[in-house]
Amino acid sequence: MHIKDDPSSDPITDLLILKTPDPPKATGWTRLETDLNHNTVFDNQTAIWLYFTKDKRLSVNPVTSIIIKEGDSPVVGAEYRRLPVDLNEDPITALTAKACFTDVCYMDGWERVEKDANEGVIVGMRIYLFYQRKRNSPPVTDIVLVLDDQTAPEGYNKVEVDLNFVTFRGASIYLWYKTLSNPSEEEKSTAIQQVAIEYGQNAVAPLGWERLSVDLNSNHDGKGGFGEPTFLFIQRGYHGELLEGVRDRIIYIYIYN
Repeated sequence: MHIKDDPSSDPITDLLILKTPDPPKATGWTRLETDLNHNTVFDNQTAIWLYFTKDKRLSVNPVTSIIIKEGDSPVVGAEYRRLPVDLNEDPITALTAKACFTDVCYMDGWERVEKDANEGVIVGMRIYLFYQRKRNSPPVTDIVLVLDDQTAPEGYNKVEVDLNFVTFRGASIYLWYKTLSNPSEEEKSTAIQQVAIEYGQNAVAPLGWERLSVDLNSNHDGKGGFGEPTFLFIQRGYHGELLEGVRDRIIYIYIYN
């Protein structure tokens, strides 16, 4: 990767990484033409594409520093933001949730989705989603949110934590997810790779992500409630295996702006 300092050009304001064999075009974003996994020694390795934008509506501050670190929790300055794609990661294989009184809410062996599902609720618990990536375990291929007495799809696993726990809003919301023990190549290609939470009624799905339609702070109908409008986003796109001895290397890109 090469970086050029050109005072005559507008600064880069954000970066994006996508794992896909068919990189899409996106208005306002420029894709580097080189696959970051080009000429690797891995069989069936997923193509990784780096995009950049100069759109100041996304960030008024320019990107001034980029670093690449190995490990899930490397020593990185608090001012850096991690791009949510491990360059060597496996798909998600399990999901759960935990209710806590404060934001100090973690689970050993699980990675946390960093935003609280109960944001803006005066009476209620902090609810955080967690996920795992276990080698040789069936990948998660779908996620749904079920309200109140709605019937969950057959064959899905229930996360036994009400995402509206102790909010007194009336609507119970449970996350259900599906795993496949022997997925086809097509099913592997749409396995869940990332999950995220974003706030705001007009939250727009970032490039390569899908927004689930249920507001996690909803009151019975899944469309509105008492807290900050909160939506779950998922990113699909697992396409291959990495060689033994390399799969344990977790690699992230961090940016500062």
